[in-house]
Amino acid sequence: MSIPSLPRAARHALLALLLALAALTASALTAPARAAAADPVAITQGEGLRWGLKLSWRNYAGIGTASDGATIVGGADGYVWPFRSGSFNPDTNRAELQYGGSVRWTAHEGVLDVTVSNPRLVLDGDDAQLFGRALSKSESTGQMVDYGEIPLVTVTLREEALTVADGRTRWAALGTNLTAEGFRVFSGNYPVGTVMDPLTATYSGPGGFPAPTADNFTPAGTIGFSEVNRTTPSEPTTQHVFDLFWDAQRELMHATTDSVWGTVGARFPDTLGTIGDTGREDTTGQSFPKATFDAATATVFDSVNTTVHTYTWNAATWGYDHTSFDAGTYVYALEWDPVGRRLLVVSSSELASFTDNGDGSWRKVRYTRVGDTLPAGPRSQIAIDESGTIMLADAGQPPAEVRLAGTTATVTRLADDVHDPDAAQSTFAQPSELRAIPGGGFYLAGYRGLVQRVERAGDGSLRQVGETLRLGVASVLASAIDQSDGSFYVVAPAVRKIAVVKDGAKVGELALTQEPGVGFSGPIGIAAGADHALYVNEGGGYPALNTLAKYARGTSPTVGDDPQDAVVPFAAGVDSGTATFTAAATAVGGDPTVQWQTRAGDSGRFTDIDGATATTLRLPVTVADNGRQVRAVFSNAFGRLGSAHATVTINAAAAIVVEPADLTVDPGATAEFKVMPSGNPAPEIQWQVLSNGSWVDLADGNGYEIDGGFLRVLNASATQNGLQFRARLRNKITPGSEEWSTVFSRVATLKVASPVTSAVSFGGGHVDWGFAERWRCYVVGNVARGGIVPGAGATQVPGTLATGTLCNGRNAGSEIVRFGIRGGSFDPASGVLELKLRGTVRFWGHDYHVPGDTRPQLDTTFSNLRLVVTGDSGTLYADTVGATMDAPTPVTRTNVAIVSARLPSGPVARDGGLDWSGIETTLTAAGAEVFGSYPAGEPFDPIAISADFGTPEPDAVVDQPQPPVQQPPVQQPPVTRAPVAKAAGTIAAGAKATTVGKTGVAQVATLRCAAGARCTVTVPKRLTLKIAGKRYAATVSSPKAIAAGKRGVVTLKLSKKAAAKLAGRSVKVKLRVTVRASGARAVTKTVTVTLKGAKKQAKKALKKG
Repeated sequence: MSIPSLPRAARHALLALLLALAALTASALTAPARAAAADPVAITQGEGLRWGLKLSWRNYAGIGTASDGATIVGGADGYVWPFRSGSFNPDTNRAELQYGGSVRWTAHEGVLDVTVSNPRLVLDGDDAQLFGRALSKSESTGQMVDYGEIPLVTVTLREEALTVADGRTRWAALGTNLTAEGFRVFSGNYPVGTVMDPLTATYSGPGGFPAPTADNFTPAGTIGFSEVNRTTPSEPTTQHVFDLFWDAQRELMHATTDSVWGTVGARFPDTLGTIGDTGREDTTGQSFPKATFDAATATVFDSVNTTVHTYTWNAATWGYDHTSFDAGTYVYALEWDPVGRRLLVVSSSELASFTDNGDGSWRKVRYTRVGDTLPAGPRSQIAIDESGTIMLADAGQPPAEVRLAGTTATVTRLADDVHDPDAAQSTFAQPSELRAIPGGGFYLAGYRGLVQRVERAGDGSLRQVGETLRLGVASVLASAIDQSDGSFYVVAPAVRKIAVVKDGAKVGELALTQEPGVGFSGPIGIAAGADHALYVNEGGGYPALNTLAKYARGTSPTVGDDPQDAVVPFAAGVDSGTATFTAAATAVGGDPTVQWQTRAGDSGRFTDIDGATATTLRLPVTVADNGRQVRAVFSNAFGRLGSAHATVTINAAAAIVVEPADLTVDPGATAEFKVMPSGNPAPEIQWQVLSNGSWVDLADGNGYEIDGGFLRVLNASATQNGLQFRARLRNKITPGSEEWSTVFSRVATLKVASPVTSAVSFGGGHVDWGFAERWRCYVVGNVARGGIVPGAGATQVPGTLATGTLCNGRNAGSEIVRFGIRGGSFDPASGVLELKLRGTVRFWGHDYHVPGDTRPQLDTTFSNLRLVVTGDSGTLYADTVGATMDAPTPVTRTNVAIVSARLPSGPVARDGGLDWSGIETTLTAAGAEVFGSYPAGEPFDPIAISADFGTPEPDAVVDQPQPPVQQPPVQQPPVTRAPVAKAAGTIAAGAKATTVGKTGVAQVATLRCAAGARCTVTVPKRLTLKIAGKRYAATVSSPKAIAAGKRGVVTLKLSKKAAAKLAGRSVKVKLRVTVRASGARAVTKTVTVTLKGAKKQAKKALKKG
């Protein structure tokens, strides 16, 4: 038995069961299973982070000093920072990787001092960034600033950069850009957003591209609704509105309802209250078939069983004139044909039309079917478009076009794919919702939420237009069409949603607070009225909840005017300005509000700007805001949408951060002048030389090499002594203007020293030595929590604080120690350098040995330091007194060989003295006993010497260690030492000048392992060569081990580009090699060779170039 033929009591008895089934069906179709959030996966193994900060920075400030596990590799990678730990979130693919290590850069006699340590990489969909702890010297105060952990660079994620395979995840060559925080660390030398070096991260564990956190913006012009009015339920005769018809001509709503007595009534469109009398008929409340409406005469047609009722609005009586006639058979569907001015009726056995005779009677025409089967079922539907095309739909089969001619009805079913095969259910049969579209064509909405549009094709047939639209809702039971714009409303009661379809696409949705209609047992009242208002019967079939609601339709914002990029020029001396942006948006249903947002660069989340709620934004900016982005977010009741972002560009006038310094070099050496510029756009740099009273521009060649902020005077000669140079920096900061902003550097003077040919004596100057940076961190940091106390004329060098994990944020008082020179000499003929130093330094820490004893556990004082060097190697001696953790009783030692020293080059002459720098030091066995915590062979800090010519002070003023200890007279040197073990082997440099062949390989050293034990070899993996002003990476190769008594070689392999660049040129290479063997003294030597490019290669390179 079909539901329409059941008595009303039976219909309502079934209602609760059917609604429950619908809710279960809808939830099964629309609600995905919810999985518990996965726990983050710990990452315990990984390779070091490969990131070089910025190549131009390394070229300018130098490669720096790496510590705490960071290593220098040069080339594109720059540094490798050791992996520490990490985590991966499998739900969002967010990864966080913690690295260690520290790199410090110093230049310009301490004016530039920057340290970066412990990088932390966060790979997130919105905020991919590299954090790190940063320390930097302030240019304005000269004091070190500890910024703590800050985001140094933003990281740009790319799908193609990610590889996840064999249990490993690798992000390769990810682009990075400087943040506003990083801008401050580098003293504003690089604008915010500056492209920095790419980074590469590899670890063992799961990976994936991070899911972005979307802005959740609403697509522009999305249709939305706001409730205007709602009727109040009234018991016990609450009415279920089955059918609603908007009467545009009379501006009222007609409704068929179910109650104790069925009614047809008119409603006010705003208050929803009833108007005048209602048409009453005991059978009018029959739920199916749906009623239909003739807008021209304001007539509602309804039926029950075989009777058709007409209700025509009478404006004079404010009521309905009622008539009825017998259809002759059970009515399944009826629809008014406005073109043919007739009522079409589908019954169980026939298709018929009824035409008004004008006297209250209706003329019936019965049609003979030709062609396909006629869609005829208890809930079949009819629709007729403006062209008069007739479509019928029933459950489980494609709809059909019906063409009427005389008394013949030609039925043509549409293609199989134009229907919902799941519409036929066991308890009911619900055909696709069928509505005619204004202007022609039809919409069909299947029970499972499939929407299809059908139009007349060129061959005359009806066919689907476009793709099938899947709404993502189930249990579609009703629909309506907006006659003013063709919007199609699709009702899914079980999920309380009405989807809006326009031009074949879903453009909005109305979420209802109550379930609409009475479920499956009757039609659901829904209609579109004036100004796109939507009327819906809600209540879900429960009398106590049943209401009629009106919703106003509006749209989410559409951005009409996006903000445009702003350029703000800063002339010299100007440090702030204003960037102005304007945006506008429109929306139906009220003007949207606006909230401006900003972010520091081109990645990361936008955040609200306080008080920025007007369509015009005037944003105060400084130099640090270069690259900042803004956008306007527009909102109303129907959604929110952001504009395109606009970028602030700060054009800052050319300025000089670090001036070029005067230089003194030996004849034949290269003098390198540097200037550090700032400004945006990046200033043009032109080096000039003073010639005959006028400044003349310099160019590459003729003994000069120019690379931006670098000027190199090659092979300086005595004739160039006294030359003066300066740099001109300029840029254009005002768009559209050709005016230059120009600044000149200070004048720097080149002095070419006369070579030292005879022995000299020293009576002043100083030696700077930090012992070992990790030792200084250990003493003052959170481990020993002690101090470094210089005395007797020794001082500490400002701006040279130690950094590293042992400091752990506690590094005050850890600066390098400066000892005065009280005497010494240098003989260039023999290469002997001897310096006697004044001053003492005490290292103490760890509170006490035993409770009650106030003496620190660590307490060692160094005095009477003396450096003796012959050629390129020597020893630093000192008197020491003190205790260590392992030897708590103070021990006094005299003339102890603390470290061995290796000079990389000869002295640099200057007015009044000689300078040495970069003197490598290595802890000796005797020195290891003094420190008690480092093994012999441990690298210590380099030594820098600035020795002034003069008369040495007499030895009588030499400081004595405390407490005084009686010592027998000692000759200095020699010193009584423990027997020295035999050397592990020998290291010999290759030929002084080695030609690099087409393979790019050159032999730079020969090794021999002494008899008795197998040797191991240590060399750096890579070297950086400077060829013709550019830097290239070269690979160092050697055997890891050499058998006792055997030989090995160390080779250097240049890249193809480096070998080609070397053609016809030469470059000097220095390489540190160490040979070790069990029971033998390790041998370390810095070998120096000159690599020459073959002339034949030069010709080939010339031809190829």
